[in-house]
Amino acid sequence: MTSTTESTRELLLSRIRDVADYPKPGVVFKDITPLLADPVAFTALTDALAELCVRHGATKIVGLEARGFILAAPVAVRAGIGF
Repeated sequence: MTSTTESTRELLLSRIRDVADYPKPGVVFKDITPLLADPVAFTALTDALAELCVRHGATKIVGLEARGFILAAPVAVRAGIGF
C-alpha cells in the first residue's frame, strides 16, 4: 500500500466505532455514523470507492441496503456513473 492509501485506511478505520454485544451477545456492530459525520473521512471514503469503480469499469452503482444506499449516490456522482 502507498502511504496515501495507508493514511486513508487509518483515517477511515479511526471513524468506525465498535459496539460490543449489539444486537446480541457476541456480535460486534460496526457503527459508521462517526465516519458519515466527518466531512474529511466521508470524502476520503467516497473518493476511494469512486476510484475503484472507475478502475474496474463500473457503469452503474447499486445501493442494496441502508448503509449501501447512503454511500452509493455520492460514489456514483464522484465516479461520473449512474446510480
